[in-house]
Amino acid sequence: MDKNFLDTLSKDGDAYSIRSAEDLCNLSEYVNAGNDCDEKIFKLANDIDLSSVENFTPIGNYDNPFVGTFDGDGKIISNLKIVGENYVGLFGCNAGKIKNLNLSKVEIKACNFIGGLVGFNYGGTIENCTASGTVCGSKLVGGLVGFNYGGTIENCTASGNVCGSKLVGGLVGNNDNGTIENCTASGTVCGVEDVGGLVGSNGGGTIENCTASGNVCGVEDVGGLVGYYGGYYGGKIQNCSASGSVSGKDSVGGFVGSNGGKIQNCSASGSVSGNMNVGGLVGSNDSDIENFSGAVSNHDEII
Repeated sequence: MDKNFLDTLSKDGDAYSIRSAEDLCNLSEYVNAGNDCDEKIFKLANDIDLSSVENFTPIGNYDNPFVGTFDGDGKIISNLKIVGENYVGLFGCNAGKIKNLNLSKVEIKACNFIGGLVGFNYGGTIENCTASGTVCGSKLVGGLVGFNYGGTIENCTASGNVCGSKLVGGLVGNNDNGTIENCTASGTVCGVEDVGGLVGSNGGGTIENCTASGNVCGVEDVGGLVGYYGGYYGGKIQNCSASGSVSGKDSVGGFVGSNGGKIQNCSASGSVSGNMNVGGLVGSNDSDIENFSGAVSNHDEII
């Protein structure tokens, strides 16, 4: 993409206006070519329908992540369709800031690092965003973000269906040392291992004031909010709730499937079924839980 792409865009104050499907496609080409977007602001001027784009190329990739600011201004991008491999979403890799953006009728099928909005959030910030539709892949699959590594996700919502094999979540597939606050997920989530209604796996991350209401199914480490919570890097989950039904085989919990971290002031109210290490709140527990509502199973014993 010619560096003069920015000259083709009108401006709204300091922000470059994105007005069409063509502008989004050109932005993708511009970022993926390695052009510097640091300190640049892009802002949606109106709703955009991507139904004319058969297979959208994500904005940003592992080598050239998006590092600017994208302001959706409360507008809607609809009918995003992607069939790809890794680092897939409207944004493939984000190290910048995405805010006030709504996605509807998302259809994504790929392999790893897949999210409706962002495939890999590498220390970036995502706030006041929504995504609805269907996201399917293999590993690190989320309704909004596939992998949140050290990033911040606030006031976001994901709905629709999410499916994968490992590290699968209604909002985020894997939250590694990241922060998720005031978020909700309501879609059906299905996978094999580390499957959660909100987050598939939480490793050292913070999850606060979040809810998950979708049904969750898997095989091992399956939870209504989080599938696997490894507390070896610290982190916490507090003031959260899950209400969807949860089913699996081993380490199945209405809130967390397998817990090794700190949980405070949380509750689960959905039905839970499994073969071993099954609990209304936590399936398999190896840490402290305070002020909870729901049964806890520890090595097949309810405590």
